[in-house]
Amino acid sequence: MYLVHQIRIPGDILLGGVFPVHTKVSNDEDPCGEISETRDNNPQQMSRDRKNVAAVVGGSYSSVSVQLANLLQLFRIAQVSPASTSSDLSDKSRFKFFARMASESWDRNNAKYTEGVKQLAAEGAIVLMLSSQKVPDFNEV
Repeated sequence: MYLVHQIRIPGDILLGGVFPVHTKVSNDEDPCGEISETRDNNPQQMSRDRKNVAAVVGGSYSSVSVQLANLLQLFRIAQVSPASTSSDLSDKSRFKFFARMASESWDRNNAKYTEGVKQLAAEGAIVLMLSSQKVPDFNEV
């Protein structure tokens, strides 16, 4: 019999909610136990009322943005990055869903991002923000 193992941490990230989780084993020889699937086991965890991700704002480094752009274009999700400077990302034949805004600071880009994100949010879309900087609350702008 398989038991569902969950890690409960306050916040909006659920570990093991989508990916397989290994069960704990008693011996030290095998560090990973059998895989326990927790996918769609609890209707409270995985709501059927899902919204699509419309855009991702970020990677802070060009190397991260390149990898993220490769992944996001598989799902036709737009990516905007204020900090990526790699010339590779300018190749629209490779990165059709990537856009860049190059200026000296987040504050300068913030007004441009804010209007676009507010419009997408008003339409019920989800916009993910990836940043190592403090991102202002859009309600405060």
